[in-house]
Amino acid sequence: MIPSQIGSLVKLKELFLGRNGLSGEIPPQLGLLSHLEILHLPRNNLSGNIPPELGKLSNLTILSLEDNNLTGPLPVQLWNLTRLESLHVNMNSLSGEIPPGISRLVNLMTVSFDSNLFTGKVPVELGSMEKLRWPLLQWQANRFDQVLPSGMRREGRVWIALIRQGFRPDDVDDSE
Repeated sequence: MIPSQIGSLVKLKELFLGRNGLSGEIPPQLGLLSHLEILHLPRNNLSGNIPPELGKLSNLTILSLEDNNLTGPLPVQLWNLTRLESLHVNMNSLSGEIPPGISRLVNLMTVSFDSNLFTGKVPVELGSMEKLRWPLLQWQANRFDQVLPSGMRREGRVWIALIRQGFRPDDVDDSE
């Protein structure tokens, strides 16, 4: 369990608690750590929703929450993290659609949403995110509509990465 008192460590810049067998929910008080640059909590047994308060961590560059038991939707407040370079929420049970606004993460280079319960379409704005590194764009093993949106740019690394993961353009007739 991560104690709620962690919010009093206001000068903390990096928090590495991966592979510690932690359980319980992620305390919303982590949102008080205004100097935090790295939040690394993978491979624990954390449960519940991702606290929207994490969207207040304006200096965060790495958010790593993969391989836990997190549920619920992605909070739209995460799109406030404009310094974020790496976002890993894979291997949880997160659900719902990816909220609009992901393109506000202008520094995002790696994103792993794979192995969750996400639904809906891949956001069209993803195609315009120039800094994304295609081998590190992981969206498979969800419940997404496998048809890429018609407005998505049809060239570049993001397009290729999604095609390689089984997505297809909206104008491909697969009924044959």
